[in-house]
Amino acid sequence: MVMDINSDHLGTLSLIPADLDNLVRSLHIIAYENMSPDEDRANHWYAHLEIDECRSVKIDMMGGDGDDGRTGFLVLESKKYPYTNKAVFKVTVPIRSHLTVKDFADLLFEKGRERYRFTEEIRGCAYWTLTAVTDWAEAGMIDESTIAQVKEGISHYWGPYGSEDRDFPMAIGEYY
Repeated sequence: MVMDINSDHLGTLSLIPADLDNLVRSLHIIAYENMSPDEDRANHWYAHLEIDECRSVKIDMMGGDGDDGRTGFLVLESKKYPYTNKAVFKVTVPIRSHLTVKDFADLLFEKGRERYRFTEEIRGCAYWTLTAVTDWAEAGMIDESTIAQVKEGISHYWGPYGSEDRDFPMAIGEYY
């Protein structure tokens, strides 16, 4: 199955369609700082597919859709940077040669990764991101050692600019 650009589970408003055909130089797995005062706050996890030194496509499973807010919504966005400068943790992964943004997105659709339900607390982006990385590694698109690197990073909460690093259990949503 190839990516369905018209899927109800996919947002592409900020995607430049031609970016789908660009070769990916690197994959960046990002932890974004959570500014919530909640003691139990979690990082938001997602990926950037770097297409050149000034551009990327962000792949982000976001919660908040559906009647209860638990239905995930996969967003593909073209960005004017290789990855966000607001990352509090990042794993950079080399790509096997000649893979496009569309190759990465197609595999997500082939595996049904656009259909995701977050936990009742609207958590689960770390699990979704780890699953995507695992799928890409098992397909030979990235090195399998990446799975362990990402899993180790996801097992922590990362504070602003590395100011806090504490163990954090991964919330697990479900695919449907």
